[in-house]
Amino acid sequence: MTTSFDPNPAARLLAQVWHGTQQIVELPVDIRPSSIDQGYDVQDRLIALLGVPVVGWKLGVGSAKLKQQSGVERSIAGRVLATRRHEPGA
Repeated sequence: MTTSFDPNPAARLLAQVWHGTQQIVELPVDIRPSSIDQGYDVQDRLIALLGVPVVGWKLGVGSAKLKQQSGVERSIAGRVLATRRHEPGA
């Protein structure tokens, strides 16, 4: 029997950390995504919980060498939030 992944517990923890002073090294195993798609599901839910406008995108693991080293097949996209954007010259 396959259980579907619920992104809510991970997103709630990340939102709590985002708004607080606690730092974490990694997500607990029982709520950690096991694929890039599940990670994107967590990211989608986190953005919804934070309620901060998205103003752009950033790309990680862009080069072929980094993809090979990290074991991922494609680049990783993340959102740039309005509260984390710096104006030109900042």
